Amino acid sequence: MKTAKAFLSTVPDDGTEHRSHGYPDECYSLTTFADSLVALAYEGVWILQPPIVDLRNAIIVDFISQTESQAEASIQHGWNGAWELPMGGVSTVYGRSETNEQNALIERQMLFLGTAMTMGDFQRQVIEKLVDSHSCNVEHCPICAGRFSRGLSEAFQILADGTNQRAVHLFSIWRPSDSLQEKLGADEIEIRWHDLSEISAPDLEANRRYSIWDGTPAQAADFLSAFWGPPWKSAKV
Repeated sequence: MKTAKAFLSTVPDDGTEHRSHGYPDECYSLTTFADSLVALAYEGVWILQPPIVDLRNAIIVDFISQTESQAEASIQHGWNGAWELPMGGVSTVYGRSETNEQNALIERQMLFLGTAMTMGDFQRQVIEKLVDSHSCNVEHCPICAGRFSRGLSEAFQILADGTNQRAVHLFSIWRPSDSLQEKLGADEIEIRWHDLSEISAPDLEANRRYSIWDGTPAQAADFLSAFWGPPWKSAKV
């Protein structure tokens, strides 16, 4: 079904902690986008492949940055990802606009992908090491205590290590500097740069923005039934 990206649950907000969910068509779009990125990186052609990538890769797509310093700055903007993805993915947030009290439109700046791995594994091996400590409200959190200063080179290294890859495919306008390549090269990590223009503008635009839904667990059950449940389950009788 085609989503309006503005679903409002009629279930009242009971004040409990909110949960966030992605929309199925946008999760599917990003998965096929990743499939085609793998084909572009290895075959030099944009191919629409089956919706599950079975080749492990570390991929970064920078939709926005004109320079490496802008990419570096985006690391501090915060991260966002959808658990519904059948692969690992997380993005730095360039902008967010509220559609209504339960929906928002998020614009990606840098997209980090780990293909051929589950979102759960990606969360544990990559995202937990990327997120900023100020996003956690748990006092004396043991995970936060083990974190370190993370700039662009550390983010690349975390992605490479978490996906067990020695090469990171970077699609961007800017070329990685000698300094960035040397830092990663010291740990035997290679940046394989691809010009962002190799990806067609419509494909970039289709995956640069996505919608996120937010509500209480009771409201979430309503959302999931409407958009993620099988048709016969959510159909009106």
